[in-house]
Amino acid sequence: MNVRLIIIQFVLIACTSCSSDKTLIKGCGIPIVLNEIKTSLVDTAFFQASSIIPLESNDNFSLIRSIDRICVIDDTFYMLDRSLGKVFMYSTSGKYLGQINDIGSGPGEYIQISDITVDQKRKNIVLLCDRPYKVMYYTNAGKLMKEVSYSDYYSEFIVNGDSIYCYKVGLKDVDYILTYTYPMDFLRKEALHERPYFDSGSSGNFTSFDVGNRLTISDAVYFTRPLESCIYSIDRNGIYEKYVIDFKEHHLPKSLLEKNMSAEDFLNICDENKYVCSITNVVGNRDYLLFKTNIGLFIYDKQLKRLEGYYFILNSPLRGGSPNYLPVNNASQIIQIMQPMQFKQYMDIKKERNKTDDKLNPVYENIYQNLHDEDNPILIIYELPYKNNIIEE
Repeated sequence: MNVRLIIIQFVLIACTSCSSDKTLIKGCGIPIVLNEIKTSLVDTAFFQASSIIPLESNDNFSLIRSIDRICVIDDTFYMLDRSLGKVFMYSTSGKYLGQINDIGSGPGEYIQISDITVDQKRKNIVLLCDRPYKVMYYTNAGKLMKEVSYSDYYSEFIVNGDSIYCYKVGLKDVDYILTYTYPMDFLRKEALHERPYFDSGSSGNFTSFDVGNRLTISDAVYFTRPLESCIYSIDRNGIYEKYVIDFKEHHLPKSLLEKNMSAEDFLNICDENKYVCSITNVVGNRDYLLFKTNIGLFIYDKQLKRLEGYYFILNSPLRGGSPNYLPVNNASQIIQIMQPMQFKQYMDIKKERNKTDDKLNPVYENIYQNLHDEDNPILIIYELPYKNNIIEE
């Protein structure tokens, strides 16, 4: 299924305040060369485990409009709905537990949330707010503990131990990673080297074609940048070039960025030629690395040093699927989000094709029988495998 990318435009304000210092990214990334792209990744042929969870829909107050980030602490999912300014809390079985909904302009309140993450060390949920600029710490039950103000706009962040990493979109081809120590004490600001840049033709704007999370945490803290074919890792000592990817004929030509065209025309050319112009949603474990691009998803086998791409994940019970997913922060998991109407359409097709076959998945059939169009989304959760089923401690 083809999903049209969303074009995100950032309006750059007060650019003169940006530092001109550049940071040398450490290390030399592992070179990865694409082996092949296949049509679909059959879920049962790769993932170690999978499960399906319909999110409970009690009333209008618990209804989710969209999910932008998913985090987990023990047996609780925390899901950011940026459009509603809420963080929904659900058990890993799908039971509605509550929400963070402190919208307002006073102390202990926010107008808008940029991002969320979890502090696994202290078992807290942490909100990055951009109106006003502050970080808000909540217990895992959603009770506000404290808030700390800061002075700039960050689009994403990650908490790892006592370190807090914030991503700042800079002027055109320069980005910044700012490192703080818990709870929000400034440590350093790093201006990254220049990257490829697409000029949207509008003064003060640039266009990014990313849909997903650039900062993620699983077996490491990963970071990607617009229009690059690199994956970076971050720790308290700095930023490291982790992987440098050669997508072969799918590699974005530099000459394309130099042409005078609209963002829509640029995107159409990338779609038609299957050029990779964005990498997001990186998740990894000891044996595998998985990431999302504008043309599909890719899996790197670290032992075999083999990179394969897929246009979508094929869900075996549904016999259909999508390339889209979100990583679960602090876990080697990904989640595909399916709306009720889409799920029912897949099931209707499946049932039509299997009129004489009574071997429909009973879990999926039960969800189908109790599902309403206005219900909350369904989560399909996949666990990255380990070779020989030996799981890291």
